[in-house]
Formats: sequence, structure tokens, C-alpha cells
Amino acid sequence: MRPFIESGGRAVQVFQPPADAVYDIESASHMARVPRRTILVYCRHHLVSPVEDTDGYYFDNEAICRLRNIEYLRARFGVNIAGIKFILRLLSEMDRLRYEQQFFAE
Repeated sequence: MRPFIESGGRAVQVFQPPADAVYDIESASHMARVPRRTILVYCRHHLVSPVEDTDGYYFDNEAICRLRNIEYLRARFGVNIAGIKFILRLLSEMDRLRYEQQFFAE
């Protein structure tokens, strides 16, 4: 059963895509609210990667979230591509350090 959220007196069913869902570039563009051309620029700069073993540009849920985060940094704070790369690298390093900390704490 999928969860419901109350919205203005009505229940709205929350959409939860399957974990292995894959979307073409047009769908990814729509879902992430990022123009198709911008997604291609982000791919060229290795900020986001399409799913491997496919012909064309297909993206999974993780890539959609990453696109949204990249676009938020760009639109809200005016961060350029070099800055976004730096921020994403720092976030990745933080995740790695958290994992190591949990591993050694056990």
C-alpha cells in the first residue's frame, strides 16, 4: 500500500517508482525540470551519467535526484559547473567518511 498525503482536505496518493525504473532523456528532463540540452551538458562534464548498457540517454532514480540537486545549486545559488563538481565531490567524500565512521564504530 502506498502512503497518502492530505492536501487541502483531499488525500493524494504518493507516487513511488520502482527502484529499478529507467527513464529516457525526455522523461528525465520533465521529472527533474531541467532542459534536455542542459542534461547533455551535465553528462559531458560528468556531473551525471546515463545508465550503462543502453543505447541513448536513459537515467535511473538516482540520476534524477542528482539532476534536481545540481539544478538547485545552479538556480538558487548561481554555482557554476566547476563549483558543482567541487560540491558533489565534497558530498561524496562526506558520505564515504560517514560510512567508515559507522563501520569502525561497530
